[in-house]
Amino acid sequence: AAELQPRDAAAAERLRQGLREFERAHEELLHGTPNLARNQPGFMLATTEKAILPQMQLVLEAFRSFKPRVEAVVNRGHAGDETLLGLAAAGKALAERADEAARLYGRASTLGALAAARILAPLPLSGRWAPGGMMRVAARLAQDIINEQQLLLPGIALATIFVDDQCDEREGMRSVLNQVTQSSAWVGLGGMACHAVCASTAIVASSVRLPVVEYGCADDSPASEAKSLGYVQLGTLMTGLPKLVLELAATFGWTHLEIITENSPERIQETGAFVQAFEHGGLRVDWRSVSATNWRALLNMARSLLEDQVRQVLVMGDEYFSRRVACAAKVVGIVKGVTWISSGLKSRGWIGEEDSELWAWDGSCTGAAVAEYMQGTLNIAASGEPQPWLADSALDCLQGHTSRSFLRLVDEHAAASPDVAHLYSGVAGPVVDGVCVIAYTLRHMLQRGYDIKQLERPVPSVYREMIAFMQEGLSFFGASGNVSFTGASKAGHLALWQLLGNATALVGLAEANGTISLDLNGGPSSRAWKPHPKGPEPPRFPVKVVCMVLIAMLVTLTVGCGALKGYRTSKRDGQEAQHEADRENRSRLKGRLGNAPDVA
Repeated sequence: AAELQPRDAAAAERLRQGLREFERAHEELLHGTPNLARNQPGFMLATTEKAILPQMQLVLEAFRSFKPRVEAVVNRGHAGDETLLGLAAAGKALAERADEAARLYGRASTLGALAAARILAPLPLSGRWAPGGMMRVAARLAQDIINEQQLLLPGIALATIFVDDQCDEREGMRSVLNQVTQSSAWVGLGGMACHAVCASTAIVASSVRLPVVEYGCADDSPASEAKSLGYVQLGTLMTGLPKLVLELAATFGWTHLEIITENSPERIQETGAFVQAFEHGGLRVDWRSVSATNWRALLNMARSLLEDQVRQVLVMGDEYFSRRVACAAKVVGIVKGVTWISSGLKSRGWIGEEDSELWAWDGSCTGAAVAEYMQGTLNIAASGEPQPWLADSALDCLQGHTSRSFLRLVDEHAAASPDVAHLYSGVAGPVVDGVCVIAYTLRHMLQRGYDIKQLERPVPSVYREMIAFMQEGLSFFGASGNVSFTGASKAGHLALWQLLGNATALVGLAEANGTISLDLNGGPSSRAWKPHPKGPEPPRFPVKVVCMVLIAMLVTLTVGCGALKGYRTSKRDGQEAQHEADRENRSRLKGRLGNAPDVA
């Protein structure tokens, strides 16, 4: 379409022909070629595998979005930049779904004789925070190993259908409703990583008695709610964050902490609980909230930090928000060396990512400039792994693998996949264990005498039995550590990461039992952190000069006083001598007058 030139009829016809061929290929794959005999070239059986049919429906939906865009270009004879961008996005979505269908067809010879157990998996494949690409890779690898080994679920093939929830509550609910209304052949809902999506989809799933395994969510909802809605969560609660920060404060001598929170209800509620814990631990805390999309408000917030000479800042928000807070601080002149602490899972290299919107706000905030400005940044997030000394222990669910070996395998596949935009630490382990939770639950129910058909949209009593086993009867060692649930929650560890140079290192761990370790890989380093610079010193008072002047004045005063005293004494003596001489003269004059002759 990009190469289409006005009046280029041949190019336009090639595009139309491509659309027709795709439609025909999809139709033949789905419904076969009933007009051809088995021995004729091109003969094809209809697709009947339950593991493939839902994916072919997703391919059709993506094509229906892609086709009118191409036709519009063909009819106009040209395509502008905006049209091409929309066409590229629709084409990418179609290619992803077609690739997944091709992968399933490629495995059909192996899985064809197995009963399909279908899992619906909404994931954040796009949007502001999108770890879904890496989560999908991890889920596929775990599923393929379980299916190939046939140890955990003999005769069963797990088949996960992925949909994009865009990390958006309404889109997540819409995508799940769309799938469960089209088909009831689901044994579970697995996936999700965003709190709002987890909450909305759990309600939908419970209404159709679909057990829910939330791969990336965690909250402190009451156990009664988890039981009634039928879900478990593989994510790690952030309740250990205050204790870890207080340990850092004691180690490095911090007495004050500034908290910058994105002004969403979820973040504000979480931060409020943290503030109480910090203050109870002896830290003086100031707290501000600001919108991630209001540049003027971000600058005003940063100016307040500058005026208050703040040097320890905890940022409560995703990487999108955190980069904007740092850029605003840089722009208003806060000197490099702030101790930045971010919370929550971030993509690897998130600090130095080129952010076109941020660069448009201020051209100085390039990825490299922000990364240099934020050297020494700490990040506290779910580790998604067992303690380091258990990383090479054998996994119960995936025979022949350890946490370390499997997570390395996920990294390799994700790095090689064009559909994975960013790699994440702490994401893959819970996803793998989520797939295993579903597999173990199915095994338990099959051993109880149920078949897959009875577990698809189960009757209430069977549904309650599935939920009870997930929440109370499940225990195994997985890629994220020991897996069992208290209510809906699984105990997990928080990792402390630090940006040093061009690499991020694991420097601390807050274990689920409350133990804090700050000695991993040398522990956190303070070499990039600097105090607020002192202002210019006032001119020194010239004490020596003043002393010399005072001494000279004293000497002068002393000499002057002496001279004045001498002068006054001399003058007094002179006056007394003059008075004596006058008396003598008067006496002599009197005598002479007394001896003179009487002239009369």
